Amino acid sequence: MKKIIYALLSFFLACGFQSCANDEKEVFDKSASERMSEALATYSNILQAPKNGWLLKYYAGTGYSYGGYNTIVSFANGKVTAASEIASPDAVYHSSYALVSDQGPVLTFNTYNPILHYFGSPSYGSLDGYQGDFEFVIMSASTDSIVLKGKKWANKMVMTPMPESMNWETHLDSIVKIEDENPYIDYKGVVDNKNVKLSFSDSWHVMSVEVDGSIASTPSFIYSSTGIKFHTPVDIAGHSFESLTWNVTDTIFSGKAVDGTLGSFKVYISPEYKKYLGAWSVDINKTLYSMLVSEKVPGQSFIVSGPKLPFPFVAIYNSADDKVSVISQTVGEYNGYIVKLCPWDAKATYFTKNEGIGMESKITSLNPLTLTFSDNGMWPGYTIDSYLLYLFDSADAYFGIYSGGTAKFPYINGAVKVN
Repeated sequence: MKKIIYALLSFFLACGFQSCANDEKEVFDKSASERMSEALATYSNILQAPKNGWLLKYYAGTGYSYGGYNTIVSFANGKVTAASEIASPDAVYHSSYALVSDQGPVLTFNTYNPILHYFGSPSYGSLDGYQGDFEFVIMSASTDSIVLKGKKWANKMVMTPMPESMNWETHLDSIVKIEDENPYIDYKGVVDNKNVKLSFSDSWHVMSVEVDGSIASTPSFIYSSTGIKFHTPVDIAGHSFESLTWNVTDTIFSGKAVDGTLGSFKVYISPEYKKYLGAWSVDINKTLYSMLVSEKVPGQSFIVSGPKLPFPFVAIYNSADDKVSVISQTVGEYNGYIVKLCPWDAKATYFTKNEGIGMESKITSLNPLTLTFSDNGMWPGYTIDSYLLYLFDSADAYFGIYSGGTAKFPYINGAVKVN
């Protein structure tokens, strides 16, 4: 009996294998490697076809958490040219690219480019950088659009052809103009009889949407030449919005939901903001520094200056918590290098240039107004207690500590308003 069973099994298996082999022959006339080579050749032609390149809506951060950034790229003979809103609009950078097979067709930018590698390059204290990709799986490609998926962080992005008549610099200028006109953080409005507050991140292209006092979502967005476009439609008080238009004259973001509901959000300036303006005495490692806090963007930010400070710096006001924060930022130039104010964990002897990291205030007395400062929790594993001035070259690479004056400000203990 066993012999009969084995014989039958052998017969059916042989038939099955023969059938699969025949199916393979009928479905595929070429090997997998030949088909991949042909696909890569097709993608290469598509990449190089647009005469004015492609507009890439680049998203960084796991789950799109750092928002989107307009990047323009063109491809020719293994070389890529890139420009972006994250650089000067008139700047273009050249490097190499390749199309390779790696569990599917992959577009890789395989030599360093300051724009295309900006979000994905490791930095001091952060191996992941800003969680950006420079290798992309090609999900689909046509002459109308190319859909990419980051190989490491899995964000999906779309490239569309740039109109032939559109100048790269002019287009990026129109986007940067909207960003420059909108340094504000908080906007308020009413949608469907519900109070809505939009709070923009001071570092990234993301915001929080608060409805009747509760945070409903934290969507990411990308700037356009007319306002902002959300990565995916955002529910605001029960209505789905895809984009908002900026009105610089009235400082209003407005839009129409998919169902026709209108939303209008006006800049909000907290009355508590003004109490921080004036002269302060700041305790830095038991040495008192005289500093003057003046208005930068009303209700949103301050300029802090002082006789012992080589450069003024910006402090951000958070109206929701009535707090002031100082995060990493560019403050000036020195001997051809960029000077940045870098948050510093002096006890651990580590510092960083990464955006959004720093310290925030807490009010301990109202008369006189007295503040203490602590780490804002944006650099896991480290505790910011200090700042230092550091030099960077044009490619944003670390060069050395600032040598034109005081560079280290260890242990920010507190501040008292004196006038």
